[in-house]
Amino acid sequence: MPDHSPEELSNEIQRLLQQAVLDNYPNPERRGCPGDGVLQEVARRQVPIHDQDWEHITHCSPCFRQFLDLRQEMTVVRSRLVRRNRFVLGGVFAVIAAAGVLLLTKPSQHPEANVVAEAHTDVDMRPFSVTRSGSDQKTPAKEFAGVLDRKRNQLNVILPVGADEGNYEVRLMDDDLHRIVTSGTTTASFRDHLVRLQVDFDLTNVQPGRYVLASRREGGGGWMTAPVLVR
Repeated sequence: MPDHSPEELSNEIQRLLQQAVLDNYPNPERRGCPGDGVLQEVARRQVPIHDQDWEHITHCSPCFRQFLDLRQEMTVVRSRLVRRNRFVLGGVFAVIAAAGVLLLTKPSQHPEANVVAEAHTDVDMRPFSVTRSGSDQKTPAKEFAGVLDRKRNQLNVILPVGADEGNYEVRLMDDDLHRIVTSGTTTASFRDHLVRLQVDFDLTNVQPGRYVLASRREGGGGWMTAPVLVR
């Protein structure tokens, strides 16, 4: 008779004990059986607790068979979940690795994000927002919301009254609103009783003249505009 390893011997003893419970405790009328809910709760335990429910299950062949079936189903489900999670994690790691390679090998498609500001310019769009009395629009006291230098510029923008916090697209456009000179995205927040945002624009190669600064909250809303001067 070949020698058995301790694990094989333990498995054989467990199999014989289980078979003994299945054969020796018939209960065709299912007297005292705790029900499916209790059996499921006991089957979910990593190690069965030796309580009244467990005592009944190990002395009732039908309950013990149902218990073993539940444990087998749970083992199969756990195995499927482990395989699925490994597959998902493998896909996530592959995407992260690919993104890392792209970031290392491709230039940024949004160069404004890498601008190191050489100038900081305040732009106040509030006087140029539309306020109506009947159908009239107020005339702002200033001609421009801000005067921008032809440098790598950080614009500190005060949005018009009524603007909301959130993510914004910001554009610098020509005076006729036909061409986008440069653009970027940023987040506006409420500070000092005003809704403000900061956006970096590289204006080094922009021709001097009148332009329009336009901003719009992502996800809806119209464009808010104000004239600016690039010098």
